[in-house]
Amino acid sequence: MFYLLLIFYFFHLLHQWLKEMPALNFLSSYSVLLPVILIITVIYLIYVFREKGKFSRLYYLGNLFFILLLIAGVVQYAYNAFSHAERQHFQAGPAENLKLANPVLCDTCLRPDIFFIILDGYTNSKTLNTEFHNSNAEITNYLNAKKFYVVTDSRSNYNFTHMSIASILNMDYLRQLDNTHSFYTKDFFQSSYTIYQNPVTKWLKQNGYELNNYSIFEIKDAPSKITPFLQELNYRSVFGQTFFNKLKRDIGYHFSFLQPGQALTTQEKEKVNSGLQRIRETYYGVLKASYSSPEIPRFTYAHFILPHETFYFDSTGKKLDDHFTARTMVNKKDYLEQLVYTNKFIIKPLIDSIFNNSKRPFVIIIQGDHGYRNYEPGKKNLEFENLSAFYFSNQNYSQLYDSITSVNAFRVALNANLNQQLPLLKDSTINLSK
Repeated sequence: MFYLLLIFYFFHLLHQWLKEMPALNFLSSYSVLLPVILIITVIYLIYVFREKGKFSRLYYLGNLFFILLLIAGVVQYAYNAFSHAERQHFQAGPAENLKLANPVLCDTCLRPDIFFIILDGYTNSKTLNTEFHNSNAEITNYLNAKKFYVVTDSRSNYNFTHMSIASILNMDYLRQLDNTHSFYTKDFFQSSYTIYQNPVTKWLKQNGYELNNYSIFEIKDAPSKITPFLQELNYRSVFGQTFFNKLKRDIGYHFSFLQPGQALTTQEKEKVNSGLQRIRETYYGVLKASYSSPEIPRFTYAHFILPHETFYFDSTGKKLDDHFTARTMVNKKDYLEQLVYTNKFIIKPLIDSIFNNSKRPFVIIIQGDHGYRNYEPGKKNLEFENLSAFYFSNQNYSQLYDSITSVNAFRVALNANLNQQLPLLKDSTINLSK
């Protein structure tokens, strides 16, 4: 039993270790590792049954091992609670380059409304053309007609949502993030904390901005107003690391064919419904914020899990069957359908509403946090290709250029619209893997 518990609770650590060991990396493949574990288990069980009754010492050692682990966990939790150890989880590190020229704006300074709209997984037009054979000209022409600056060769700095948003809102690279290893749930929690403590919203609030958070992340002084997302991270941090749950998460999709006609589970139905509810809440939240107050400037952060899977809509706006939505795997066809839906029913109506209803000058930043990620091997670099477009009422686009990356988005926006003098950082991409 002790042996089986080791596999059940610590398989994820073994798998992670093998992935990070060059000489043993081949063993991390499930097609190799699972048969090896099965063979070892069979041999072990045969040995146990032959030597029955001779393992009392090992039994006590095993119990002692798990008791010590439990005590260590309690001690670590207590230490973190009383020492404010969460501060160590701030991935951006010391912001040496983040020196705001005017920590507090003058009373007469013009403060535009700022709309920060993230479209999760939205790649740029160049990649849509080469990889999807779609020019995306309709939305590009629309944005150009509205006098947006559309970045033609834009890239995100990270290919994971949490790290990308943490970098954007900290206006810096995540200097405390170790990208030499495959990422654990812990890293995503740390990125969430880095977003929560970000300096952009903190500085805007200090300067009289009302904060509207319609995103999937919590932000200090601006709790999210939409249905919570990624709650499974809490589950994954404990139970999700166990043997069967890790297998289900990593390779479970290979066996989806075993249940094509089965009714959706309660969990699947709830996931579909909450996803749709989240889209509605975010959409109407931005619409509400577009009716701006002439007295108070607003910062509105909206994060749509579109065109990223899960796939809810086709290109005409028709809602897809719940069974299709819950069970369909990532693919280019359905991604492109949902991207066209996003153009027609999210981007255009929201921008039109901001232009028609805003009573203050405004800034709009529309970006993909990263691009499409389900490419064949050898095209990892395309995961960073993202949509990026800026609108400034004053049309001061002098610091924008066609290869700017996301880390510089708010540096440019604050410089051009709020009299700051932030230096732009070198544009680069940091590949992360799970």
